[in-house]
Amino acid sequence: MEKGFTLSTQISLTVLILVNLISIYGIIFLNWDPFIPLFSYLIELFIVFFYTFLKMIKVKYSGPSGNIFNTKVGRIIFFLIFTGLMLYIIFILSLFSIGIFSIGWKPLISEEKYGFNLILLAICFFVSHGISYSLNFIGKKEYNKLDVDSVGGMYIKRVIATILIIMFSAPLVIGLGGIIYRIFFTRILDPRLFMAYFYPIVIIIMKIIADAYSHIQERIKSGSF
Repeated sequence: MEKGFTLSTQISLTVLILVNLISIYGIIFLNWDPFIPLFSYLIELFIVFFYTFLKMIKVKYSGPSGNIFNTKVGRIIFFLIFTGLMLYIIFILSLFSIGIFSIGWKPLISEEKYGFNLILLAICFFVSHGISYSLNFIGKKEYNKLDVDSVGGMYIKRVIATILIIMFSAPLVIGLGGIIYRIFFTRILDPRLFMAYFYPIVIIIMKIIADAYSHIQERIKSGSF
C-alpha cells in the first residue's frame, strides 16, 4: 500500500470538503434558510445509497453459503431493507431537530427558493461522490479488494454517524451556543436568529470532520490510501 495520500484521494477529499463548505457560504453570504443544508444531508444519504448499491453490484461475495441470506443477492436485499428503515429514522429526527430551531423564527428566504438551492446542493453532492466513485472505486480498482459485506457496512456506519450527529448536536448547540451568545452577541442579534445561524454551521463543521474521517478510513480499508 502506498504511503500518504494518493492523488485520487487528495482530489476526492478536497472536493468533498469544498462541497460541504458551500452550505456555510450560502447561509452567511446568500441568506440561505438553515433548513436547506440540514435537509440536503438527507438527500446526500440517498445519493451515497445509490453509489453504494452500484458498488455492491460490482464487488464479490466472500461470506458463508447455505441459504438465500448468505448470497450476494440476499445481502443486497437485506441492505436495502435495513438502510431504508434507518433513512426513515433519520428523516424523522431531521424534521424534529430542524423544528426545534425554527419555532417562532421567520425564514430569511422565500419557500420558492428552497427547491433550487436543494437541487444545487444535490447536484454538487452527486458530482462529489461520483468523482470519488470514479477515481477511487473504479480507477484504483477498489472493487477487487472489497466484498459486498464491507461495502454495505461502510454505508451503514455512515448512516449511524449521521443519526448520532443529529441526536447529540441539539444539546451541544444549546449549551455552547448559549454561552457564545451571552458573551459576544447579546446586544447584536436576536437569540433565535443567532441559533438559526449557529446550529447549522456547527452541524456542517461536524459533518465535514465525520465525512473526511470516513473517506480516509474507506481508502485505508480498500488499500488505495
